[in-house]
Amino acid sequence: MLGDISKAEHIYIAVGYTDMRKQIDGLSALVTTQFRLDPFSNSVFLFGGRNARVMKTLYWEGDGFVLLYKRLENSRFKWPRDESEAREITPSSSGASDTLSYTGLKKIAKLFAIEKEIDTFPPEDKVKIRQERSKPLVDDFFSWCKDNQNKVLTASKTGKAIQYALNYEAGLRSFLEDVLVPMTNSLDGRTIRPFTVGRKNWLFSTSTKGAEASAAVFSLIETAKANRLDPYDYIEFILDYLPQQDLVENPERLDWFLPWSEEIKEEFEIKAD
Repeated sequence: MLGDISKAEHIYIAVGYTDMRKQIDGLSALVTTQFRLDPFSNSVFLFGGRNARVMKTLYWEGDGFVLLYKRLENSRFKWPRDESEAREITPSSSGASDTLSYTGLKKIAKLFAIEKEIDTFPPEDKVKIRQERSKPLVDDFFSWCKDNQNKVLTASKTGKAIQYALNYEAGLRSFLEDVLVPMTNSLDGRTIRPFTVGRKNWLFSTSTKGAEASAAVFSLIETAKANRLDPYDYIEFILDYLPQQDLVENPERLDWFLPWSEEIKEEFEIKAD
């Protein structure tokens, strides 16, 4: 199990002191909310408390989190107090800044920086900025992929990543035209992961239809949450009123019940305090 840490793409140090009473749920939430990182990514997160002899390590192993508790018996680690005392340890810090993979990551990082900048912008502004600033970067990235696809082994990680990008170029470009499409599906991945982990414990889907029904309910709940609705009240409303509708004769009525409809949002949206 410990060997998997060596395969991590990133190692992050949580600067400052962490409440070492936090377990997996608390630390993974800290990674998401405070550091704005993905705890499910191929990364290792290190936490230290005021007692410099104790360190916790959190990482995702594919089907669950692993939390390691390490006591430093013979030495004390000087835990960094702020970002100036810490750095992210990546392959780029070990002399790989001129590699193809590092070049590709830098190109993608520019796109993510734009998305972060325009996250709260109105839809019409997002589309305009994506066309003016992101599209040239996307064009450059795919040109770079085509120029370099034969310069790496197809079975290598970089080779697979380049081929994946080229295979799905049309879909990866879709965010440039549709403001509702995010640049990355990481949010979707984080949303469904708890269910993929939990299904090993629940074991209640004894048929294909049961599994499909569960998936439909999970999707509806998560879509309601994504639209900032109260999921309980919304689902209760759907179960009470949707069966009363004649959707065969009036299929357009279904639009009214969708989580993003103005009527539904007006009724069930969770208001900010």
